[in-house]
Formats: sequence, C-alpha cells, structure tokens
Amino acid sequence: MIEPLANEDVMPYWLYCSRASEVYSIAGDHETAFEFLEKAVENAPMNSTALIDLAMACVKRRREVDRAEKLLGRVDPATLADMTGPFFDYVNGVIELRRGNPKQAIDKIEEVIPRVQVYRHASPLVGLWLDEFHTMLAIAYATIGEYETSRSLFVQSRPRLLALRNIYLIDDYLEADPTFNTGNSQDPYRP
Repeated sequence: MIEPLANEDVMPYWLYCSRASEVYSIAGDHETAFEFLEKAVENAPMNSTALIDLAMACVKRRREVDRAEKLLGRVDPATLADMTGPFFDYVNGVIELRRGNPKQAIDKIEEVIPRVQVYRHASPLVGLWLDEFHTMLAIAYATIGEYETSRSLFVQSRPRLLALRNIYLIDDYLEADPTFNTGNSQDPYRP
C-alpha cells in the first residue's frame, strides 16, 4: 500500500521511511516501525527530524537512553524549526525521566507543552502528541508520588491512547501508578 511512495521523485527516501514508521506503529508492528526509523537515519544521517524521531523511539520504547542521547548529540538545536525544537526538548525530558530525574523531566515537558499547544488546530496529530506529552508528564508526577496531578493528566489522555492502541504508554503509566483504577469493572484494559 505505501511502497509506491518509496520513490525519490515522490518524496525523499528518509521521509518515506519516517512516514512508513508511523503507519507500522499505528498498525501495532512496532519492530518494523523502529526499523524504518533506523533506515531514515541511515539515509539522512544529519537530518534533525530523523534523528529526533529515532531518539524518541529509542528512549520511549526500548529505554535505550544512551543511544537516544548520542542521536540528539548530532542535532544542532540552533537550527531547529519552531515545530521541531519542542520535540528535541521533549525527548530530553523523557531521557531525564528514564535516568531517574522526574523533577527535571517535569520541568522540561511542562515547558514544551505550551510551545506545541499553539499548533493544536493545525493538525489532529498535534492533539495526539499533546496526549503523549501529558501522559509522560503524568508518569513523572506519579514517580514523585503526586498522584492527583498525575491521574488528572492521564485520564485526559487515556481515551485517545486506547483508541490508537498506544498500550506501551498506558503500561508505562500503570507501572508508575499501580494503584490507578478507572472505577469501571468493564474496562477492557484495566479492571
């Protein structure tokens, strides 16, 4: 279905790989999605978007913090576009969280949200990203025991996470807040 787009006349190959990764991720094939992100970086080794996307996948899905930091180290933050810069900073926030620094993660992620929120009406994907940011922020708050704030953020984002089958992020939250309960015994994911 997407293979006809793997044509340099249609789009750069790194961009095709990046978009193919999104398709496979939504389809639940996360291993193939990750492989496409790696191909994007192989084909555009200095492309900031490709580097940030792979770093994000490394730190979120595989918890490969060192690799994510190395990838981000190849990005010059001064050259990032207004819409790309927040994602660079967000990945750095997730790195802080994975390194056991939830307060630093909270500071970084809270700073990113308003910078992305201004684009909320530009694309439905922005809402998806904001839900992810809120969930990572919820995880950071749960890590420091601020469950009321944490749950408020998570409950807002959870419906879209479920709809898009973003189960790994829900699992990450439930690991940080094992007492979370939806109050619904019919809940398909969490009784």
